[in-house]
Amino acid sequence: MRGVSTALVASVVLLIAIAFRFGIDRGDDTLVPNRGYGQFMDAICGLISMEKYGTGRYVCTSGATAMMKAVGLSYDDDTLALFGKTLPEWLSDTAFLNNAIRAAFSRAAPPWDGQLRGNGWGADSGYMDFVELSFALFGKKVEALYLNFFLLLFISSMLFCAQFSERHFAIFTLAAFAYALCFCFCYNLNDLQLVSANSPRLLSILAIPVLLHVMFLIMYGYPQSTKTVLLLIPQGLILTIAGDARSLAYWALIAIAILCGAFIVVSRSRHQRLRLRDMWLRCWSGVLVIGCAAFGMTIGAVTADARIASTGTMRLHSLWEPLYYDLQLHPDWKLKYAALHHGATGDGTTFAAVENYRELHHISDPLTQVNFEKYTRAVYIDFVLNDPWYMIELKYYNLITMFNCTQSFLIRMWKNLNWRFGLLGAIAAVTVLVQIRNEAERIDKVTWSAAALGFFSLLAAGEIWATVVDMDLLADSQILAMSATLVAAFWLVVAGGVVIGHMASDRDRPSAAI
Repeated sequence: MRGVSTALVASVVLLIAIAFRFGIDRGDDTLVPNRGYGQFMDAICGLISMEKYGTGRYVCTSGATAMMKAVGLSYDDDTLALFGKTLPEWLSDTAFLNNAIRAAFSRAAPPWDGQLRGNGWGADSGYMDFVELSFALFGKKVEALYLNFFLLLFISSMLFCAQFSERHFAIFTLAAFAYALCFCFCYNLNDLQLVSANSPRLLSILAIPVLLHVMFLIMYGYPQSTKTVLLLIPQGLILTIAGDARSLAYWALIAIAILCGAFIVVSRSRHQRLRLRDMWLRCWSGVLVIGCAAFGMTIGAVTADARIASTGTMRLHSLWEPLYYDLQLHPDWKLKYAALHHGATGDGTTFAAVENYRELHHISDPLTQVNFEKYTRAVYIDFVLNDPWYMIELKYYNLITMFNCTQSFLIRMWKNLNWRFGLLGAIAAVTVLVQIRNEAERIDKVTWSAAALGFFSLLAAGEIWATVVDMDLLADSQILAMSATLVAAFWLVVAGGVVIGHMASDRDRPSAAI
């Protein structure tokens, strides 16, 4: 039994190592992604603003912006022309960017006119915290982002393995996640339009091992102990880092809350008088992780620069702009609404809609980030009220797109399933079956855990479906869906073995005397 556990843990380590190495061979560690360089530059500007001008967190000062432009650490047309680079050349020239980053932090600060802006709106300002941690651990360079992501992923996975070293089904579930992650990193990043593993949109993946950790603590009813608490607190901090840098990661908190709620409902149906103490003993791990996230949110709010609101900028990611962006994904957009938006595409559709709204209502106030979000909410609600059937059709098309994408990924994964991992899974299934017969494991725990993982994949996908179905937002749901199918196959083997075992026992049992 211990040998199987060791093999499963080794497979987790190996799969993460393969994904890490493949990314380096592909150059992911040195590449600033096309859809993430703005967030990276904002994070650096925020760090310089704190260090050179003594601001609070999550703001970018005009002085820091000037320092960055002076060394070529800016992607505006004038700076690119001054340094003789196109945007693609600038993004791929890691040596130039690293030298510019070091130069920006080492230069003396020029005078500052007091102007600043928040680093949120189109991104999560907390990404600055992830960049700061990466720079502190691995130095001020582009590669630090990649190294920090994998370091956090590895730590989280090892904390899980240390907690569930004797739970073969739990470790196989983590191995299934690692296999799906490795498959995505090695084959499907381009299909997800992520281009590079350095994309900030991948950081929400860090929440998945934490969610699995809490799920199995609840499923198996682990009590509080020094070991369980000490292994779980770092997981809570990792989830906090992931959610701070990428707010979509907080879907894991919703999943944990639903899991705890489901336990309470089921328990109350069995025991009419369920005491508060009983609820705590089963759901303490979920409360602890949610508490860690709440603590992180509080620290972020307290340390944010107090002047953000007064500048009309935002600290948090916009909500209504992604919703409006999604409207153009309807197949009839060009026919019905493209002309009203002056033929704009991408983010430009929202800008065009807001300008139309301001002109129609004779609004001439400054178009700040806060005002832009407010007007976007107004035009989105107007759009839905004026053409609700369009919205219903859009969500249907969104669902079909997500289904087809997931189906394609699953078919590709199963067609290319590594036979070694399949063999290891079969051995682990037999081992779990033996544990069930010896009453060291229970089939109902395996069943409910496998079902919960499938639900989590739907929950992660549902969050994207409700906002905007963009390919590079689907990484979480795709990886979870692949993990869920691997675990479902594992459950089928185990459940089949249990059924066959019961049938054999019934056949061998002597018939009752007539």
